[in-house]
Amino acid sequence: MSLGGEAPPPSARLYQDVARRIERMIQEGRYGNGDRLPSERELAQFLGVSRPSTREAVIALELAGIVEVRTGSGIYVRTTGPSGSARLRQFLAGDPGPGPGEALEVRHLVEGEAAFRAATRLDRTGLAALHVRVSAMREDASPVPQRGMAADRAFHEEIANAWSNSVLAAVVRDLWDAQAMPLWQRWMERTRTAAMHLERVAEHERVLERLTARDASGAREAMHDHIDQVARRFARG
Repeated sequence: MSLGGEAPPPSARLYQDVARRIERMIQEGRYGNGDRLPSERELAQFLGVSRPSTREAVIALELAGIVEVRTGSGIYVRTTGPSGSARLRQFLAGDPGPGPGEALEVRHLVEGEAAFRAATRLDRTGLAALHVRVSAMREDASPVPQRGMAADRAFHEEIANAWSNSVLAAVVRDLWDAQAMPLWQRWMERTRTAAMHLERVAEHERVLERLTARDASGAREAMHDHIDQVARRFARG
C-alpha cells in the first residue's frame, strides 16, 4: 500500500504531502497512541525528502493535534485512525500558509537584490531609521519578543522600500506576513533562545554596516548570509 494514499492536489505544498504520508503511516497501524515516531532525520531519509520539509510536516501534525513534540525526547503519537485524518484535513483546509523553507528561499532571492539596490539609494534619514530598528532588536531579548520582532520586520521592509518599487515592497510584506502563520509561530516558540537572538542581531548589524559603507555587493552578501543562517537555524532548531 502506498504511504501517501491519495495524491495531493497539484498546488499542495510539499510539507503538506509529507504530513499526509506520516499520518497515513499512523493510520495504517504502524504506530499507536503514545508510540514514539522515528526522529525527523530518520523520517526524512525514509520518505526521501529534505529535513526542513520533514520538520514543517511534523509541526503541522503537532498543530493538528496528531503528534506531540517533547523537547529532548522525541515525537509521540496523540491521535490515531479516522479522527487523526479528519483533524489533519481540517487543519490543512484552513490554509496554514507556506512552510518556512519555501518562504526563506524566496527571501534569499528577493531581499538580497533589495539590499544591493538599497546600498546606493538610502539617504542619511533612511540609514538612521535602520540603526533605530537594530537597536530595538538588540534591546529586546525577552522570551516572547514583541518590539524586537516588529523592528526586525521594519528593518527588512525599509530596505525594500528604498528601491521605490511598489511590487517589490508588496512581495517583501507578503513574505513577512507568512511568518505570522502557525508553522512559523510554533517553530519560533520552540526555538527562541538568547543565543539565537544575539546571532540574528549580529547578522542585521553586518547588513547595516555594508549599507552604511555604500557597498552594494557586500550588502547583498550580508543579506544572503543572514537569511541562510535563519534557514540553518530552522533546520537544526
